[in-house]
Amino acid sequence: MENILAAIDFSNSSKNALQYAANLATYFNAKLTLFHAYHIPVLNTEAGYIPPLTDTKQVAEKEIRKWIKDLKGEHEELDIDYVLEMGFAADIIEEVAIDKNADIIVMGIANQNSFLKEHLVGSVSTTVAQSSSVPVLIVPEIAKYTRIKKISYACDFDKNLESTGVLSKVKYFCSLFDAKLQILNVMKPEEEISVEKAETDSYVEEKLYSTMHDTFFIYDEQVDKGVMDFVEHHDTDILITSPKNHNFLHDLFVESKTKKLVFHSRIPVLTIHA
Repeated sequence: MENILAAIDFSNSSKNALQYAANLATYFNAKLTLFHAYHIPVLNTEAGYIPPLTDTKQVAEKEIRKWIKDLKGEHEELDIDYVLEMGFAADIIEEVAIDKNADIIVMGIANQNSFLKEHLVGSVSTTVAQSSSVPVLIVPEIAKYTRIKKISYACDFDKNLESTGVLSKVKYFCSLFDAKLQILNVMKPEEEISVEKAETDSYVEEKLYSTMHDTFFIYDEQVDKGVMDFVEHHDTDILITSPKNHNFLHDLFVESKTKKLVFHSRIPVLTIHA
């Protein structure tokens, strides 16, 4: 891992995520780039005045330089850069990450216990994670960096697991950290292991023959609850999931399992797309 992009909005949650990113960068001796998106000033109808755009950028630049100075005080060996772009973060983070050849995007998330934010609003982090071709690591505000020794990968044991190539990417991240892998598959309490699941299990074993791993079949009515219960009772440092792209109508009526996991996880969640 050579380049890490940390997206910040100057909140406490993004400061915590930045600390996590800095520790990752130190571990890999990687370059760390801070990214912040500033918005077009909103018209003040009462005063009839719009603050100059240059002022908005200058305020953001002053703040980001302060954050870098503080970060250098703890990680003086780090190679740190920054990017300021006008616009909405969710719309431009991936583009910036690709331009900077980032291997991973690190973002924070706050108000995880907020029903309104989870079900109606969501977050920039979950929005980016749903579609970004660059892996996204979402760090909860309560999560602190520790050396990554165990990684859990929550997935469906169906034929798509073989065709997407995501498992190879999961294997790659395990090799990066020299970590043990835990494969998680959540099934309904009454569900039996089908021929398809058995075949997928054989594929997983063959694919991961050189990777330390265990496979767990978890029985629960709710996928996110089953995974979170596992995380609560087993040592694991990062949870990996691969969001599935659904059509517009499906997204209207079915909440993303990845979004649920992110809003209830106490450990960082890494999203990887095929």
